[in-house]
Amino acid sequence: MPGYTEINREIKENRLQRLYVFHGEEAYLRGHCLERIQKALVPEGAEGFNLHRFSGKGVTLRELAGAAESIPFLCERKLVVVDDFDLMGIPSTERDGWAAFLNNLPDTCCLIFVYDTIPYKPDGRSKIQAALNQSASVVEFKEQGDSALIAWAVRHFKALGKEIEHSLCEHLIFRCGRSMTALYGEIQKVAAYNEAPHIAQEAIDEVTEPVLEAVSFNLSDAVADGNTRKAARILQTLQWMREPPEVLLGAVGKTLRGLYAARLAIEHRKTARDVMEICGYRSAYPAEKLLRSAKKRPLAWCQNALLYCREADAMLKGEIEVERERVMEWLLAKLV
Repeated sequence: MPGYTEINREIKENRLQRLYVFHGEEAYLRGHCLERIQKALVPEGAEGFNLHRFSGKGVTLRELAGAAESIPFLCERKLVVVDDFDLMGIPSTERDGWAAFLNNLPDTCCLIFVYDTIPYKPDGRSKIQAALNQSASVVEFKEQGDSALIAWAVRHFKALGKEIEHSLCEHLIFRCGRSMTALYGEIQKVAAYNEAPHIAQEAIDEVTEPVLEAVSFNLSDAVADGNTRKAARILQTLQWMREPPEVLLGAVGKTLRGLYAARLAIEHRKTARDVMEICGYRSAYPAEKLLRSAKKRPLAWCQNALLYCREADAMLKGEIEVERERVMEWLLAKLV
């Protein structure tokens, strides 16, 4: 299945196809690609004639065919974009007409179905899927790996007149999550706040919005250090996130399971890569953080921490009588 690299090459080489399906979790790249395609096909000022965008809800074959088959104005091709239309949900009585339309798009049109708020679920038994297999390029915009994300972040900081070390990019990505849309906004904030030409970690920590996983890691660090005050402040941050207690416990429990895995890795002389594989991390950064924390606590403590999580889970499920909002505080008291 083609990805961002392939569609990027098609845009650059001016060989865009007639039919695309865009889907995948990385909305930033998908939006960037659509902007580039529009710039390549639609002359500035001619959007009213050569760009048609439809909301998937309620779109009909008749109006879509009318837009796709009309003659472009002062350019070779027109662009038609359909957002969140469930191609696999087309009624069986209409599928023949849709399949014929998709297989016979004119060369003067580039039609793109964009899946954003609904998932793209191919159905090999459908006539629509057969038409897509024959005529469409289905492009999945996947979450980017570490090296690609770091290089992208470095470029964006540089465009804003700032330099940043790769290790700090790893810290930023871990703290703010892997969504390029979210990261783009955080990069803007950090660059504006950091007056010096080189980005400092303090600037990242002071102005960025941490994701739940990052905060739970900070909590485990404070607990491993035996720093009760810091752990209490971090728990308060978790509670301010307004997530249900089950979600908070799930995040903290996942981190403590990682801490246990890291302690086992230390016991058996394993590496950060082994912890990555056990915990399913895509980066060595969280694995290395866990190993540093695990060195401060014995194996028995890590085992007990998981038992406390299990007891906290029973409390939330009502098996033990307790006020739900106090469960995380009870767990913290047990851990420190």
